[in-house]
Amino acid sequence: MRWSLFVGFFALGLATAVFAARGGSARATDGTLSAAVGPGFSISLTQGGSAVTTLAPGTYTVNVSDMSTLHNFHLSGPGVNQATDVDTTSSPTWTVTFVAGSYHFQCDAHPTMLHGDFTVGSSGGTTTAPTTTSSPTTTTTGTSTGTTTGPGTTTSATTSSATTTTAPATTTTVTSTPAPKLTARLVKVQATRSRILVTVKLSRPGQAAADLIDKHGKRVAHIATRVRTTAKLTLRPTRRLSPGRYAFRLRVTAAGRTLVITRTLRIA
Repeated sequence: MRWSLFVGFFALGLATAVFAARGGSARATDGTLSAAVGPGFSISLTQGGSAVTTLAPGTYTVNVSDMSTLHNFHLSGPGVNQATDVDTTSSPTWTVTFVAGSYHFQCDAHPTMLHGDFTVGSSGGTTTAPTTTSSPTTTTTGTSTGTTTGPGTTTSATTSSATTTTAPATTTTVTSTPAPKLTARLVKVQATRSRILVTVKLSRPGQAAADLIDKHGKRVAHIATRVRTTAKLTLRPTRRLSPGRYAFRLRVTAAGRTLVITRTLRIA
């Protein structure tokens, strides 16, 4: 009876160890992302309602909403290559593992119009440098006095004690501050057949590039300029626009970070 009980506990412990070594059958994810494309000329990847620009490495659940038969959502990067079909709508759920590096998402049917990028890596923090101890400094003072006489005479000597001083250890702390988050917002957009007026507001100075793209994927207007915080951009097409739908894309770059905003415009 005791031997059977011992064997049962041993088998249970072995199974638990194997399960732990494999990481379990249901690994917890590090977060949930929302990917969306369509129904118009728009594509996005968000977390908690905010556009994804940086992520910590880990395993994530991606809830995809492909709402157009003209577009698809394609996510790619180190170890990741997931995509929906262009000619159908779908709502798949992906489980992906991101490692440090750069990742990209796009519509394969309109890669120059609908796309975005983000990076995966650790965020800034506080780093403490190794403790540096200075070499001991030793100062010795002493006096020796001696008198020598002839035979039969006692010799006396006086010696002062030595004094040693050691400098204390020195510790240096280095603190790094993470770069501020980059955000951009379209405050106002006015579109006519001869010009597009856009008011944009950035959280920090950067380089802005705006494009107007027709339904065939051809760029019909472009402007690139340096923006401090708030700026008005004027896009002038090479020729008078025909009525219809156009895609407006704003790409902002600052301090090594890039943010893309897309919007569908209707020209009357």
